[in-house]
Amino acid sequence: MNVETIPSKTGHVDRVYVLASDMGIRITGEVHGSFHQRSNIYGHLDVEVIAPNGDMLWKETFSYLNLGGKSRTSPFSVEVPVVIPDGSTIRVIHDASLISETH
Repeated sequence: MNVETIPSKTGHVDRVYVLASDMGIRITGEVHGSFHQRSNIYGHLDVEVIAPNGDMLWKETFSYLNLGGKSRTSPFSVEVPVVIPDGSTIRVIHDASLISETH
């Protein structure tokens, strides 16, 4: 399984782990701000599961826990309720906009 991350101008995704869970798999990780200081990391994440043939198997848009000025990172975790074939790609995309602005 391949894991890809795509940054935005305000943040990027790091420390992505794919773990077995009751529903299928759980994807966890951290969102880091583009600036090397404690601040709000605005935006949301899009997570895509792409089959080896290029078909989109699953896509979810969700907010992550924004810790504000208390931390340089914000954790995230999402359950993926589909079977993921070998050779698939998991893409985690940071989008700087709020969910209500784009969806």
